[in-house]
Amino acid sequence: MEFHVTEVSKKEIELRIEDEDYSLADILRHELLAIEDVEFAGVQPPHPLLRRLVIRVRAKKGSPMKHIEEGALRAAKRVKELREAAEKVLP
Repeated sequence: MEFHVTEVSKKEIELRIEDEDYSLADILRHELLAIEDVEFAGVQPPHPLLRRLVIRVRAKKGSPMKHIEEGALRAAKRVKELREAAEKVLP
């Protein structure tokens, strides 16, 4: 997995993620939208032949990169909780 910042401004950032499934970007988007200072978080639908995702984040206030970091930590915590719940019910 590779991350590339393709656009950046004071209130907005665009990231390109290479070689990753769409579900990762969707989980991150979901967690970003739960952050009060995030105005917009969206994922561009991937091209069917390319494993490339584009995520755009716009902040109401604060740094959009800091919001991505917070969203990624929240997503990691959520995935850990889901894994633990699944391990309890699966043999």
